[in-house]
Amino acid sequence: RHFWHATEVECARRGDLNHGVVHRLDVETSGPVLIAKSERAFHTLKGQLFHQELGKEYICLVHGIPKPRKAVINQPIVTHNTVPRFSEVRSDGRYSITHYHVLQTYAKINQEGFGKTSSKGDTIHFALVHCTIETGRTHQIRVHMDWLGHPL
Repeated sequence: RHFWHATEVECARRGDLNHGVVHRLDVETSGPVLIAKSERAFHTLKGQLFHQELGKEYICLVHGIPKPRKAVINQPIVTHNTVPRFSEVRSDGRYSITHYHVLQTYAKINQEGFGKTSSKGDTIHFALVHCTIETGRTHQIRVHMDWLGHPL
């Protein structure tokens, strides 16, 4: 019997109410979910996640074109307790490293008045960026790219 076919009663008896869910990124949004297909895989993946042995790669669309086109962002991030899920680069934050490189750039004529810094008729630039993270801080890529001046 496969782990993911276990009934709620079986999962509750084992103390696992997530039915093989190993990790959920950005729970409050439609973030990706890592699901194990067997109990053995579940425990192996949980261990790798705990020991930071799983690589984390992301493809992001950002406003503007980052310069340099390839770099490492090594800026500490603090997550506020008073404002739910709000994080920012700050000197008293936790060690955080994001590697990025630009994959593709795009330009679009602003026909709808989109964006805070451009007006109708201006050209808006975007970049598709590949990011890998060494640490897993709350909203790390979002915070680091915004710090660079290129929000997601």
